[in-house]
Amino acid sequence: NDLTEFGEKVSVPGIDMNLQNITYNLRWKHQFNENLEIVSGSQGMKQSNTNGENAEDILIANANFHDIGAFSLIKGTFKLWNVQAGARYDQRNVTTLESVNSLSKTFSGINYSLGVSRSSENITTRLNASTGFRPPHISELLADGVHHATSQYLIGDENLLLERANQIDFYFGTHFEHLEIIVNPFINQISNFVYKNPTGQFNNNVYPVFTIMQDN
Repeated sequence: NDLTEFGEKVSVPGIDMNLQNITYNLRWKHQFNENLEIVSGSQGMKQSNTNGENAEDILIANANFHDIGAFSLIKGTFKLWNVQAGARYDQRNVTTLESVNSLSKTFSGINYSLGVSRSSENITTRLNASTGFRPPHISELLADGVHHATSQYLIGDENLLLERANQIDFYFGTHFEHLEIIVNPFINQISNFVYKNPTGQFNNNVYPVFTIMQDN
């Protein structure tokens, strides 16, 4: 993916970034018997961000990051009941290619999920509980410049932590020929939520400055 943005000079790019991605996805499935099966696998990505030599502004520093994850999910079916339980491990490594203000960080975590459901001819009930997390994106960590597409000056934070989430949801549905009733309450709690915070300041009296922050 090539991103080129021009400002006042139509011959010299204000931003010139090249983003390269390589991904893989492996999955293995095994049926123990008519009631029980397991699905396991691994996913990963290598990403490289480089800036053109003639770019006037550097929004995100030259950097590489690697993702790797492994998961396993067990599914059970017992007459009207279905049960699923899973776990997943992910790790992200972020490394800048600059000799000055270099950065090398690793984010990792484990997520779990558990779900139970019962389905009859007209009624379906389901209860799920799960965890989740998101490592900071390279732009949230390293941004320090004008994003001309949004007309904002973004400042990242190298000390960002993982976003983490916990969710519980319940589903009840009844289905008839001319009537459907669904109740689906849920609660989702997120800690270390990442967002753009307006500072009220302006860069060169033109671009509003936003800093990347975290809160619950």
